[in-house]
Amino acid sequence: MNSSELRALYIHTRNLMEHQHLCCLLADHRAMLAAPDSADQEWLLTQWVPETVSRTCYTHYAVLPALEPAHRLHTDPVVHDLRRRLSVALFENPDQAVLWLQTA
Repeated sequence: MNSSELRALYIHTRNLMEHQHLCCLLADHRAMLAAPDSADQEWLLTQWVPETVSRTCYTHYAVLPALEPAHRLHTDPVVHDLRRRLSVALFENPDQAVLWLQTA
């Protein structure tokens, strides 16, 4: 997925969250072939997340990390930054992630 496709996907996700009044997101990154490049990571953290939080009721973010550590977007510094705005939890098991979001 190139940069414009990734950003379009996230913008579409925000639009869906906004229109459906969704406050939780489960990101399944287990099949990611590579982490987004640094410019896209920066865009996600400095533009997409703050805009999404301000335009929606977004409060909880559950993540199923990429299986390959080198492909992970959610490194410790990224999770730390996300936690300034959201409740964030990483899971290996999708059922546990869903349960966590349902109790949010």
